[in-house]
Amino acid sequence: MRRRVLVISEIPTPYRLPLFRAIARSDEVDLHVLFCADEQPDRPWTLQEADFGFAYEVMRGLGIPLRTRRNSFVYEINPGIVRRLARRDFDAIVIAGYSVFAEQVAIAWARATRTPYLIHAESHHGKPRSRMIRTAKSALLPQIIGAAAAGLAAGSAASRYLAS
Repeated sequence: MRRRVLVISEIPTPYRLPLFRAIARSDEVDLHVLFCADEQPDRPWTLQEADFGFAYEVMRGLGIPLRTRRNSFVYEINPGIVRRLARRDFDAIVIAGYSVFAEQVAIAWARATRTPYLIHAESHHGKPRSRMIRTAKSALLPQIIGAAAAGLAAGSAASRYLAS
């Protein structure tokens, strides 16, 4: 039986697209990817339609740029995520982070509806973070990550991050 998997990701990135293509070719997964935006500052790559090879859509929304010490961060707000989740045409959700509105809504929705969700993480403990960020993460992330059906780590540092 093919599992219907919805992925929510901030933007298309050249290092995630090959993974999505490989999963989409699987006989076990019916994959659909939602992107919160098609691009962000500080991520200057150009992608062509041929780079995709899987079912996807870019949600409409509003990006609020925030400058951090390291780079620019855009808090994407995609109100259509609520209507999209309500369709319930998936068996599980892979949420590629927790930093933007659609990801946050998807986590809350999955928990409220008891829909399995998986957190895909690229974060690690090697990044310098302010005391405020460290405090907020230590209060919130155990509930978010702990309630996930699984964690999908991008590497060993991300695996240690999820385990902690």
